[in-house]
Amino acid sequence: MDLMPRLPRSAWMTLVSHALSAVGTGMTMPFLIVYLHDVRGIAIGTAGLAAATVGVGALMTNLAGGMAIDRFGARAALVGGWSVAAAGTAFIAVVGAPWQAFAAAALAGVGGAVASPAQDALLARLAPRTRASAFAVRYAITNAGVTAGGLLAAVLVSGGRPASFFLLYCLDAGTYILAAALVACIAVPPPAEPSRPRPAPRRRLGEGYREVAGDRLFRRIWVLTVLLVLAGYTPLISVFPVYVTESAGLGPHVVSIAFVANALTVALAQLAALRVLRGCRRTSMIIAACGWWATASCLALATGRLGTGLTIAACVLAAVMVGIGETMLSPALLPMINDLAPEPLSGRYNAATSLAFTVGFTLGPALAGLMLQHGLGAHLITGSIVMSGLAAILAHRLALRLPASVNRMTQAPPATPQVSAL
Repeated sequence: MDLMPRLPRSAWMTLVSHALSAVGTGMTMPFLIVYLHDVRGIAIGTAGLAAATVGVGALMTNLAGGMAIDRFGARAALVGGWSVAAAGTAFIAVVGAPWQAFAAAALAGVGGAVASPAQDALLARLAPRTRASAFAVRYAITNAGVTAGGLLAAVLVSGGRPASFFLLYCLDAGTYILAAALVACIAVPPPAEPSRPRPAPRRRLGEGYREVAGDRLFRRIWVLTVLLVLAGYTPLISVFPVYVTESAGLGPHVVSIAFVANALTVALAQLAALRVLRGCRRTSMIIAACGWWATASCLALATGRLGTGLTIAACVLAAVMVGIGETMLSPALLPMINDLAPEPLSGRYNAATSLAFTVGFTLGPALAGLMLQHGLGAHLITGSIVMSGLAAILAHRLALRLPASVNRMTQAPPATPQVSAL
């Protein structure tokens, strides 16, 4: 059976550009604090604050990026975002003082904040009839690209060779430049018929976000997105590594194995899952993802009560379950949002969604660090189970209000929905 979906050539070009940037991200993502401290001689605390500036820069410019998308177009915003990210990454390669580290990290964060929603808006525009497939492929190649970049970094980087870090960040900047050049060559078709009634013209850019905030359906999806991050992604990234090493008494190598298992699950199972799930409701897929994540958290709670061999197997299996949940969420959430968004506000809707992910990824680690510091790792994992349940309930309630044309997994173009009053 042919698992590769049929997408427009322009959509494939966008996906290839995204794969390039994912490889670059995978090369440098784990090393920023280490590089600034060990190679550039910046104090570890200052290096940590500089690394956090990436997120601060993203938060400060996220919504402005959405306005840029709607004003100049998704392709132009994506080229600009990746160009700024390339400049920031190249600047990181040559920093010599703490203030330069803060400036470079902020620049990289600003570029990423613009590029992330621009990618979503552009891909949704280029594949209007196959959005679920396009976003599923993108999620699969993200994991594959980050994994490939991490493996490449393992070969290139050596703590005894500072020049290897310089090379790594230059290569990362190069992937952004190549991605931007590829996107600049894409021909973007005119907008299709909007899935929702087109709003009246606006004279001021800021007024657009008032309409986004006034969309009750989107507000529900925004809160749901934050809950999904707290239920699935935060436990895997922030809680699981510490809990496995501290509570279960396993070595860091088990965490590495589990992360590789998670990434491989997504990369290998995403397209097969897309075939199996065709015809399902998107909210049902989100509920199923919550179920997989809750089961994975329950399995993680059991670690430490089993023998060493069974504990390792349980940890890896839990990471695989999280990956299966991710394969169900990726063709559901972002295509749903882009089907819901009026064409003139596509950039703002995607930027607001990106902000929801940023809020979740900011709250999650902060809460995790506080609870783990007080030895409440088991309570934190129990909380992730509760979050999964709340997200599933919210997705079920959303299904009662969401237009059928927006909620269904289909390869046909969505009909214009009649949005009911809430």
